[in-house]
Amino acid sequence: MSGYSPILCGKCRAPVKLMIDASWRATVACPSCGETDTFDNAANEAGAYLADSRRREIARRIGATLPDAPPRSFRFVRDDPP
Repeated sequence: MSGYSPILCGKCRAPVKLMIDASWRATVACPSCGETDTFDNAANEAGAYLADSRRREIARRIGATLPDAPPRSFRFVRDDPP
């Protein structure tokens, strides 16, 4: 694993664009659908998606069953291989 994984849009899986304004506030935006948020919020949500998907992959590999997670959609995701 390289340690780098781009943040992707959760709706269309396109890599988001990073923009920094004159006040040094970082924002990400999907060039396809326009989903936008601060970099910090997008990175936190993408990290939560990655943690959830890895937890479920590990449980599947060891044969454990996890309770069904409540329906949740992630606006931003990461595409790291498990």
